[in-house]
Amino acid sequence: MNWDYLLIAYYLSLPFLMAIGAALGLVAVGVLGINRPKLMVYPFVIALIAIGGTSFGTNDVFASRSIYTRGSGQVFYPIVFWMALAGLAWTKVSQAFNPRPRLECNLRPWMLGWLLLLGAHLVVGLLLGVEAGDILSTFGFANLVWMSVFILLMVNAFDREADVDELTKVILLAALGHTLFGLVRWAAFGGDPANVYANRENINVKLTFFDINDSLGCLLGMVIAAVRLSRDKRSQGFFWSAVCWASLLLSPLCIALSYRRTAWLGIVVAGAFTLVFLSRRDRWLALLTAVPVTLVGLGYVASKRLSQTKGAGGLTNFFYDLAGKSSGGLNQRQLELVLAWRDFIAHPITGVGAWGHYKGASLIEWQSSARGGEGGAFLHSGFLHVALKSGLVGFILLMGLFFALTVFVWRVRKSVDPARLPLFVAGVAGILFLMPDMTAGTPIPQVRTMLIWGLCFALPYVAAQRHQVTARPAPKLHPLVRRTNPAVGA
Repeated sequence: MNWDYLLIAYYLSLPFLMAIGAALGLVAVGVLGINRPKLMVYPFVIALIAIGGTSFGTNDVFASRSIYTRGSGQVFYPIVFWMALAGLAWTKVSQAFNPRPRLECNLRPWMLGWLLLLGAHLVVGLLLGVEAGDILSTFGFANLVWMSVFILLMVNAFDREADVDELTKVILLAALGHTLFGLVRWAAFGGDPANVYANRENINVKLTFFDINDSLGCLLGMVIAAVRLSRDKRSQGFFWSAVCWASLLLSPLCIALSYRRTAWLGIVVAGAFTLVFLSRRDRWLALLTAVPVTLVGLGYVASKRLSQTKGAGGLTNFFYDLAGKSSGGLNQRQLELVLAWRDFIAHPITGVGAWGHYKGASLIEWQSSARGGEGGAFLHSGFLHVALKSGLVGFILLMGLFFALTVFVWRVRKSVDPARLPLFVAGVAGILFLMPDMTAGTPIPQVRTMLIWGLCFALPYVAAQRHQVTARPAPKLHPLVRRTNPAVGA
């Protein structure tokens, strides 16, 4: 037998074998997705928690692209967005074959508003001669529409009690695994290579994670563990108790060693919210032990970073780059916000457009050095970013999302099953954790950040779904029907 011919035949047939394998894989995913839509969501959840989305701060000029980047293709968005849209479409197909009650989600009108607003900007922009790619760019507000797609995918994919419990465990395990990865890398391998403080500001610190979303993953695991240990003791078992205690002890350490001020503020706000949902005994225990230890730890790492930061001068000047200078001048962070605010005031209703830039961006160091047309397309405030790009119309839609979630959480907070309460609390705590970054960071253009926003928005609705379904009153039947068929309504 001539093995050379077999080897040549193998290599010639390899592309066809790969195509057939991919087709069979898609068929298998489709079949599983029809009956168990949740299986299409788990890869998203694990990836969002475990796979980083930024190379900012690294010394590697050839940093590889991630699943959150568009690459060099012709489509406007990264593949992860299109996969989320395909997953949502397939869950709708699944619902056609397996009818089930539609779960309440009062975010839908506001999410539809974002889609219509993006469509309006697309029409106006094209009439003004703007390229469609610039209008639909992630530097506008299109990511809020894609965030809505992911919210709907989450809400539609989990329709059984066992599915929700399983999702809680998936997030808990993924978060703990990523926390352990961050701490081991920090202790033995020099920490996150995306260390902007050491690489660009000459600050002698090493990080667990620079990306705020990695710290959010740790936070979700911590909150789920805390509420689960406090409220859900029915079927904990040794393994899950160990997982919860490990998450509870290691996650705050991992977040503290990120050296991100937004992460430090986020864990304080999210932690305070979580305390409300602990039992009275555990709440007091946490206030007397865990809270003081955490605050002291945060104070220590904050002092270590800020004492080496130029212009900060130590822990007392925590907001050194947002506070005014003693000489009365503006630093670049302040100037960026002032320039963007002026453009918003000049276009308060509709904003400068999804494709717009604020004037004077060349005066800002990180804007003037941005790639391509990115200079002035983003700024360090998510709220002002939305107002600048879409005016008061978009800002009201954004506030509407937060208002609708707040109303829902307040209404069902006391009726959520204790077994699902960890997931419910984790979703809201995650949003609170990201609020400092939304206020003083650049979350809107970031693909991973907006998808994680979608995950956090969806979790309270997923966790409370049994309450919504079972709370519906039984249909009233005519007395004649009940007499002729005694089994009805039994």
